[in-house]
Amino acid sequence: MPQFDAEGVVEGLACKLKPYADFDEVIPEPSDRQIGEFLRGLKELMSSALKTMGIEGEPDLTDPAQMMTALDQLEPDKFVEVQDAMAGLHAALCGEETDADGNVTRPGRPSKAQILQVPMRRRNLFYQWLQGEVMSPEAVTPGGNAQVLSLPRAAGG
Repeated sequence: MPQFDAEGVVEGLACKLKPYADFDEVIPEPSDRQIGEFLRGLKELMSSALKTMGIEGEPDLTDPAQMMTALDQLEPDKFVEVQDAMAGLHAALCGEETDADGNVTRPGRPSKAQILQVPMRRRNLFYQWLQGEVMSPEAVTPGGNAQVLSLPRAAGG
């Protein structure tokens, strides 16, 4: 008889940030609230960064590579601020909680500090992997290092 097994339908969010950060464990599954707050924060962060560059309009949250290309155009100080905020958003998606002043009251797994220890190129790939796994687990390769090929859509008739 067909059966749905919530435990086995997707693999856990196993993550290893070594040797850059002391983290090698499974990231806790984020709640709907965490995902919603992450998406809101990402949209606000990207809108602010784009506005700083003189670009108005809605950011495309579906393309992390495009967002990172836009971030590369920021002034150095603003770029560092955005990278710090981006790490905070991802840490919150991994369970990190902060108070109104931004002090960590419960570290994420991984924490913002651990995420920031990872070199930027690898960190950006971590962001893409985590977002892909959380938002659409079937669209991302488990190791995060193999190419996912898109198949052409069939022509309508």
